[in-house]
Amino acid sequence: MQKRSIVPVLFVLLLWIGCSPRPYSVVDTNPYIQKATQIKGEEIPSVLGNEPEMIMQLEKTPTLYIAFHLPETDTLLFDIRNGKGEKLLRFARKGNGPNEYLAPFLRNVQEEGSFVSFDLLDVERCRLDSYSYDIAENRLSMVRSDKLPQEVIPIGQLLRTDQGFWGILDNVGSDIFTMDGQMENLQKHPYADIQEMTLRESQMFHTSSCASQDGKHIALAFMNLPRMDVLSSDGSTEHVCFYGKRQTVTDARNEDRYFGYIRCDENYLYVKYLADKQRHLILKMTWTGTIVEAFDIDYDLISFNVIDGILYGLAFSPESGREVYVHYDVS
Repeated sequence: MQKRSIVPVLFVLLLWIGCSPRPYSVVDTNPYIQKATQIKGEEIPSVLGNEPEMIMQLEKTPTLYIAFHLPETDTLLFDIRNGKGEKLLRFARKGNGPNEYLAPFLRNVQEEGSFVSFDLLDVERCRLDSYSYDIAENRLSMVRSDKLPQEVIPIGQLLRTDQGFWGILDNVGSDIFTMDGQMENLQKHPYADIQEMTLRESQMFHTSSCASQDGKHIALAFMNLPRMDVLSSDGSTEHVCFYGKRQTVTDARNEDRYFGYIRCDENYLYVKYLADKQRHLILKMTWTGTIVEAFDIDYDLISFNVIDGILYGLAFSPESGREVYVHYDVS
């Protein structure tokens, strides 16, 4: 009797493995939410002082603050402050000229030694400017200015990784993409879930993301799904975690809210949890999506950073009608 070849069988098996769903887990949020630790924030009034303009984002490094304003006129957009909130340097005005911006976003802020580095992503001018600030000399220098590749326009998000850049296209049929540090060798990584959400009515897709400190991993939290994905810096998905229930993209609704702002320190992720509308919750997670602790805080944070177990947050005070800067111990 003639022996049958096992090659077709192996081919089918490999094909099935390659097309199998991404690894996922489902986490029950109820036990963590029910026993959330209530903590009160301590205001840091000297950081903001009596600001004439609204601050949309305030990044904290171990030594400095960098404030992003929403100016009432075409005045400055950013400033650098010391640990007491005293302004050291102002830069980046609104306009079309050199060192001017139309719709900038502050990205990739890091402090190493006596230098702070950060990027300004101008989505209107399709440009990424990289800066270096010398703390001792109080001197700011533009390290390089790059025109974004045409293939990534319009752009939604852009993060630096150990391999260069990771980002999301902000259009119908969005893709995740990666490219090297010279903004070359662009590769698109079709992300079916994001594509399906962007194709739905009212452009529902919205995520928040952050990169691990070593630049090897990306956390992607969905606003309209109880879900967070962990991806490698090469664009591949490492893990998908659902919270409360496994919900498909087709079941997502525009009015549902689950995750907002997300940041990380050396060991943990911290994400603003929106599903409980009665409280302001921050979930502390591992990089596999496991919840370590839930914090019930007393301010609705606009943005925040976490440094050495302390969460520094920008919020709007309903009592004073002004912005406040607060910090919490989440160690």
